[in-house]
Amino acid sequence: MFSRKIGSSKNRLKLLYYIIAAFMLILVLRTPIDSVLGFANRMVLPVKAKIYQGSSQIKGTFQNMRHFSDILEENKKLKFELSKSIQLTSRLKDIEAENNRLRSLLDIKKTRAPEFIAANISFRDGFSVYSEMYIDKGYDQGIKKDMVVLNEDKLLGRVKEVYQDNSLVELISKTDIYTSVLDQDNKSLSILKGTNSKLLEMEYITVDSDVHSGEKVYTSGLSDIYPKGIYVGNIKEIVGNDKQLFKKVLLELPYNIFDVNEVIILK
Repeated sequence: MFSRKIGSSKNRLKLLYYIIAAFMLILVLRTPIDSVLGFANRMVLPVKAKIYQGSSQIKGTFQNMRHFSDILEENKKLKFELSKSIQLTSRLKDIEAENNRLRSLLDIKKTRAPEFIAANISFRDGFSVYSEMYIDKGYDQGIKKDMVVLNEDKLLGRVKEVYQDNSLVELISKTDIYTSVLDQDNKSLSILKGTNSKLLEMEYITVDSDVHSGEKVYTSGLSDIYPKGIYVGNIKEIVGNDKQLFKKVLLELPYNIFDVNEVIILK
């Protein structure tokens, strides 16, 4: 029994020695292991840094993409609002122009109401816009042949043919249609020749005539159709030299024929 106790004490002592030895071994080996781990960390640090930078860049890219998407959405909204604003502005301009035309027609009708008939353009051929047009008034509304047709206060032409509820208007810009005209100072009498365009030729103006570019031209009154003083247009260009007897003078119509929608017929 005593021998058993001694053996048991020896075993515990051995176990204690083993534990102390293991502890000492760990203490001895700890420094090299830490050194190895530190060295390994330093070796892989650039790789870790690259990975971290890459992940940061990817994260930043996704954030930028979300931000860019927001910018695109805002840009679409701004474009839509701008488009609405442009359309509204354009519409307002059209309405204002329409109102101005109607005011001009009303002003003329108020001034000389018994002598005018208002009409709308009912048809014009795309191949002869400078030659003729149809209006929506005829002999039922008091229209007669050779009545003078105006765009507000500007000469368009004359009524050539009359039907029951529409009429054909022959324009002064039609090819080889001649109209007697005077410059604004009533000094230079000439014949205006239609050329099927917005530029008409003024013939028989001598080289010594005192006409100049920009000058207004009116009907002369030397006609069985057009009374004196109706505004025709402005002189656009003058070509000539001392060796020629007559100047070549071009007159420009004071309106865009494609924009003419209403007319006044002088009774």
